[in-house]
Amino acid sequence: MTISRTTWYGKDAAVKIGSAISGSPGTSGTALWTQLSGTDYSGECKELTINPGGHDVAVLNVYGNQLVEESRPGLVTADFTMVLVDHDIFALSFATASSAPSGMARYQGTDSTGSRTKRAVAFKLASSAGGTLNILMNNAYITAQGEVSLAADGSAEQSFSAACLISDYYVESG
Repeated sequence: MTISRTTWYGKDAAVKIGSAISGSPGTSGTALWTQLSGTDYSGECKELTINPGGHDVAVLNVYGNQLVEESRPGLVTADFTMVLVDHDIFALSFATASSAPSGMARYQGTDSTGSRTKRAVAFKLASSAGGTLNILMNNAYITAQGEVSLAADGSAEQSFSAACLISDYYVESG
């Protein structure tokens, strides 16, 4: 058996964020990336870290015997930094569209709980061998929308965090 090795390039990461896919993603010939209808933020993601959740194991000492206790998987989390090229990105988590003067668009923050929208967040990485790695976090919540900062290259950036259950996490390559 030959194991092929490839390098996945983060600098070309594509990001797409849209409404959650109802049920499970289909398996009949359509890649995860194309099943998600949403806004394509390709070329706007500068940093990406995905943590597929921990599966902790602990040893319990019970009456002289050792038992292994497995914990349930934790949440899958993703932290990513986006270059701000469009104001629509502000509406991803804690804001709603609000009335604005003609020619302007406005988003207003909200402090109500239970009003977050479940989203599908997909990442696509290209490889050195021409392959693709698709990662989908379905039914995900945007849990943090960080500060807007000015990077050394002059671009405005904002960091985001998303989380979903491990049962809503999919990875495919091809």
